[in-house]
Amino acid sequence: MQSSKLAAFEILHLTKLLHSEITTYKKMDSTLKMVTDDELKGFLSKIKDKEKANIQSIQNFIGDQ
Repeated sequence: MQSSKLAAFEILHLTKLLHSEITTYKKMDSTLKMVTDDELKGFLSKIKDKEKANIQSIQNFIGDQ
């Protein structure tokens, strides 16, 4: 694949997306500390793990540019 530079507005959009993912991750982390139901805790843990993977993917993509 060809490597191409991102436009400024694309970097801005990715940065906003990254901030949104980080905020969601932090909210899930805070919520998990308060939850006592095991089923809900498992569900929220899966969401938190997906958010972490999304954050890493975005960071890797930006780093490759």
